[in-house]
Amino acid sequence: MPTYATADTGGTPAPTPGGTGTIDPSFLLATSNSVFVGSALQIRGFVANAAGQTVNIQSQVATGGWVSVATATADGSGNFSTTWYPPTAGEYQLRAALSGAQAADTTTASTSHAVRVYKRARASWYGPGFYGKRTACGKRLNRATTGVAHRTLACGTQVAIRYAGRSIVVPVIDRGPFSRGVSWDLTSATAKKLGITVTSRVGVAPIMLPLTAPAL
Repeated sequence: MPTYATADTGGTPAPTPGGTGTIDPSFLLATSNSVFVGSALQIRGFVANAAGQTVNIQSQVATGGWVSVATATADGSGNFSTTWYPPTAGEYQLRAALSGAQAADTTTASTSHAVRVYKRARASWYGPGFYGKRTACGKRLNRATTGVAHRTLACGTQVAIRYAGRSIVVPVIDRGPFSRGVSWDLTSATAKKLGITVTSRVGVAPIMLPLTAPAL
C-alpha cells in the first residue's frame, strides 16, 4: 500500500490523476529523502530518447493515480532537473513520467521515490505522573511507551518526528498538548530517543494522510 500526501490546491479543483503507466528501469529519478515545507526539493533524472520532451514530476494520490506537481525539459542527453516546493507535510511518492498522460492513458514512468516532508512545530513531553493511566486512545502509558499526543489527528496515525539529526515514527496515542504555542506532546520514551529534554522545535510529518489533510 503506497503512502501518500495530498497537495494544497488552494481551493481549485484537483487535476485528473494520470494512468498507472509502464515502469522503465532506465528512466531515472533522484531527490533527497526528506525536506521541510517551504523548502525547495531538488529533483533530477534521466530518460533515454526524449531530448526536448517535457517530463512530468508526479505525486501519487489516495486512489492510486498520479497528479503532476512540477515539470522539466529533457536536454539533448536525456537529463532533466527541476525544483518543487511541497505545500503540506506528509510522505509523498514521486515519479517522473513523459508528458501527455491523460487519466486513461498508460505512460512510461520511472520507479517511485518516497520523500518525507516535515513541518516545523514546537513539541513538549510528558510521562511522570501519568504512568499506569490510560491515554485518550485507550493505551496504558508506561516509561517505555512511544507515541505522541495531538489535538485532532486520529488515534493510530503514524507520525514521523525529526530532531537534531535523529528521527522516529510513532503513533498518535493521546490528546493534547494543552499549552499555548505547543502542537505536539511526546511521551517520555519518544523524547528520550530523540534526545529532547525540554520543549523544543521539531520537524513533524504525519504519514498516510487522508484526502483532506488536517491542519498541523
